[in-house]
Amino acid sequence: MRIVWTMALLLAALPVQAQVYKCTEDGRTVYQDHPCASGGERIEAPPSPTAGPGAGTDADADAAAARAESLKRMRELADEAERARKLREVDQAIARSRSRLQRLEADHRRELEALDKRLKSARGDFAQATPETLAREMSIDRERERAIRRYDENVKTENKRIEELEKQRAEMTE
Repeated sequence: MRIVWTMALLLAALPVQAQVYKCTEDGRTVYQDHPCASGGERIEAPPSPTAGPGAGTDADADAAAARAESLKRMRELADEAERARKLREVDQAIARSRSRLQRLEADHRRELEALDKRLKSARGDFAQATPETLAREMSIDRERERAIRRYDENVKTENKRIEELEKQRAEMTE
């Protein structure tokens, strides 16, 4: 048992050299304990006070442990803030997609109303049915069908986007 305590004291007395990396991500400067994905620079941190005179005292070990715990907590808070930022971005993207869906529906409704009005007008002229009026009516019908298909495709695309974003959000909140 004495050997274990002796080893623990010797390890505590060793100088603690922190490796800190300064990185730039999305225009922001961040500091982290691992190398940057896109280069960045390593910053030499001064050795801890445990490397100097009086090394190995309980007060030094307690201070080092407190600094380590503080650094760990700061990392946790930074990770939580980043997760919250990403979650807000996903929520905003979902809201934009839902808003686009509402605009699509309103635009589609107006387009169909205009086409129905044109069709009604063409059918009003039906008393004088001529090949031109029949062709005009068929043309409006085809235009209406294209509008419906276009709307359906746009809604399908937007709903798929919302579904993917909601899945991403669910994964982030697990």
